[in-house]
Amino acid sequence: MLMVPEYKTRLRSLHFKTTLQERTEEMKIAYDYIYKASVELRSSKKLAKILEFVLAMGNYLNNGQPKSHRTTSFKINFLTELSTTKTVDGKSTFLHILAKSLCQHFPELLNFSRDLTTVPLAAKVNQRAITAELSDLHSTIQDIRTACLKIPPTSEDHFTSVMSSFLENSHPAIQSLESLQTRVMEEFSKVASYFGEDSKSTRTEAFFGIFADFISKFEV
Repeated sequence: MLMVPEYKTRLRSLHFKTTLQERTEEMKIAYDYIYKASVELRSSKKLAKILEFVLAMGNYLNNGQPKSHRTTSFKINFLTELSTTKTVDGKSTFLHILAKSLCQHFPELLNFSRDLTTVPLAAKVNQRAITAELSDLHSTIQDIRTACLKIPPTSEDHFTSVMSSFLENSHPAIQSLESLQTRVMEEFSKVASYFGEDSKSTRTEAFFGIFADFISKFEV
């Protein structure tokens, strides 16, 4: 093995060649989850109504506050606190009051989770991991290209011709993945801004995790 020139690069290239399709498919699925979940959250009228109700409920429970102190918005992280934030008498939580009120006045909103089926899936996607994965693909491609320049093709050594052809054929798939990443993160930026969050400082899994947690606890 040591007599084979650039044997480590050859092994890495072979592994890259055999796993590229599977890796790109997994990344496409992950990005699709983020994109679809972003669209679902922004377009769900039922969720919007529930959030309006949460805000109104909070202002009502704090009706001792001067009107000028009443809130016109809230951080979405508050949704994770609804199940632990108790009323003044300590007998109930905000989540219980919300569920009871919706049952009584807006029963049509109770199945809001049907609008958000992809959100729990997006919450499981590790944004940093798929970003690093795409970066690793680029790094490996560059290493293979460099190796192809170093290893001259011969009648017995077809590494350069085989890998050069493979890189050329796989280029559209990589480009498509890059375009998908850009489109997905633009959509995530829109939904983060829609809910008053900064997409640059908020990881997708943390953002979607807030809503996934709310859905889970609401349905218990």
